Amino acid sequence: ASKSESKELVSQMFETEQVEEEDEEELPEENKKQNSKIKIEVLNGTNASSSLSAVTTILKQKKYSILKTGETTTSTFTTIIANGDTDEAIAEKIKEELGVGTVLTTKETASKADITIIIGKDFIK
Repeated sequence: ASKSESKELVSQMFETEQVEEEDEEELPEENKKQNSKIKIEVLNGTNASSSLSAVTTILKQKKYSILKTGETTTSTFTTIIANGDTDEAIAEKIKEELGVGTVLTTKETASKADITIIIGKDFIK
């Protein structure tokens, strides 16, 4: 996809997400149930423990299931990885909720988590 196509797609996604946010008020239980099925591993790639705490707090408020937290090597950028057969749209939704990140997918993983988040120095809360 060209840059303009990508920008258009992102624009359309955000317009759609805004509509979905309005719908969340009407169907909060459905979202909670969907989110609670998603197992997330959060790895802190910053030197600040407050970053790990902030990310897990955001995810818990959205009712995601935190499978595991830990530390990893220093990372400049936040990365959200959809593991195995996990839908990339879920990772995109989490990216929007965190306000930062690059979404990747991997089919082969040893992780039991559906989503792995590596918090980078670009995460500021």
